[in-house]
Amino acid sequence: MNRFPSRRPKVSDVKNWCIVFSHSVDRTWKVNQPQSVTVQRADPFWDFYRVSHVNNETNKKTSKLFYGESAHFEVQRYVSDLGFVSAYAMNL
Repeated sequence: MNRFPSRRPKVSDVKNWCIVFSHSVDRTWKVNQPQSVTVQRADPFWDFYRVSHVNNETNKKTSKLFYGESAHFEVQRYVSDLGFVSAYAMNL
């Protein structure tokens, strides 16, 4: 199996999701509610990411997939836009 396929892999092709960043806060600069975010990288695909975001007050859970050459930058931007300023310190 190629680690860098030419098309986006299926989620069912992923053997394992490895957590690369996880953070919970009581409030962010953007939202005054407790929330958490988890960034996971697909194994064996190094450029396939899943971001899970939970707003603990409303119990709203969202998940978004990122794939491609610039996926790590898009993940950092997305997590930062959610209000987690520590996103730019994560090593993807």
